[in-house]
Amino acid sequence: MSDPQRILVIETLYLGDLIHTLPLVQALRVRYPTARLELMVRAAHAPLMALVPAVDEVLVMDPARHRATGGLLALCRLLRQRRYDLVLNPGASDRATILTWLSGGQRRIGRLNRKQSRRLWPWLHDAVIDRPWAAEPMYWQKLLAFQAPLQLETTVRFGLACEAVDLGGLDLPARYLHISPFASEDLRSLPPATLLELAARLRQQFPEWELLVSCGPSVRERERLAVVRPALESIGVRCLPGTLDLPRLAAVIAKAALHIGPDSGPLHLAMALSTPAVGCFLFKDASAEWLPVGVNSRTVGVSTRFEGGLYGLPVGELVALARELLPVRAA
Repeated sequence: MSDPQRILVIETLYLGDLIHTLPLVQALRVRYPTARLELMVRAAHAPLMALVPAVDEVLVMDPARHRATGGLLALCRLLRQRRYDLVLNPGASDRATILTWLSGGQRRIGRLNRKQSRRLWPWLHDAVIDRPWAAEPMYWQKLLAFQAPLQLETTVRFGLACEAVDLGGLDLPARYLHISPFASEDLRSLPPATLLELAARLRQQFPEWELLVSCGPSVRERERLAVVRPALESIGVRCLPGTLDLPRLAAVIAKAALHIGPDSGPLHLAMALSTPAVGCFLFKDASAEWLPVGVNSRTVGVSTRFEGGLYGLPVGELVALARELLPVRAA
């Protein structure tokens, strides 16, 4: 079979899933340098793709609009008009699998889902990859799953280019630490009191570093930050309450000496950008696929599940790990 000239990768799950798909995207660009490479993502994540030069075009999937029959049919028509030679489904979600099938791609390759649902998978794909989940970092799983059938290189590259992002108006300090305290669920987030204690200790231990705290644009995250914002600002912490779009968030993290936060998109951005990071986890629910790895990453967590957040997080250990990692970037 000749090399594909038009490729679509479908990744419509969460921000972390998208970031962990980028090494596969980079490997595809190396393997097929002249192909048109397109990526389908959630509408909320599309702005981040401006930082990925390997992608020729981004297609947007809006969960609300494309759930309805009319919106789904319109999206199906768009995909079929493009006549893809190769469509990849690395995340294996139900939505991405249906879109892979509806695309009408000449060759459709998907990964067997976590449920090991084998009945429909061979019908919806031309080839199905059965690779174990949860044993390795997610980016490594996705890259290795498609390496053999497509003869891809296995060098891990995320390919995020933040240098040209306009940070005008932010007036960032020259040296700063960054905390992104909240995740998509409260139970994986830092409780407000824990955030305040952590910030106070960091300000005391590292007075030479400024401290930035940011959160996402959702009402839930902004309200959680608002609870402690006055106290944070009283000790010299600068708060960015949902004001950063994804490209500027990535650029802020890229310039930080250290990132601290729970299992969420910003933590995975820090990993992709090689920013030293301390990840905060609920170990009971965590798996090897999402834990940050490498010499400039550390992990701390709790084992008891609370709906309100990571209660009992060892703040002293967090500060000690920050001390270990700061020389990595400062050297």
